[in-house]
Amino acid sequence: MKYSMLKRLNHYIGTLLLFSVLPMMIFAQDTVQISEQEVSSWFGRNWMWITAGVILLLLIFLFSGGSSRRKTTTVVKDDYGNVKEVTTTEVRE
Repeated sequence: MKYSMLKRLNHYIGTLLLFSVLPMMIFAQDTVQISEQEVSSWFGRNWMWITAGVILLLLIFLFSGGSSRRKTTTVVKDDYGNVKEVTTTEVRE
């Protein structure tokens, strides 16, 4: 009697495992299709970052070179050629 119950229990467990593993094996056989539109070039994927970098560099270039400065240095020497005084002035234009 015990042997018959164990045999039936093993049969049910085996059937349950078969029906739980079989769908996983069936779905694992799906094919993968890659379209050309999904896979694009490096520039096509990152064009926004490249554009933002170019604009940032342009802004830095434009605002850093906007004001020009002029330096004037005046050197005063005595009769023997020794330097008595050096004056440097900076003028913004």
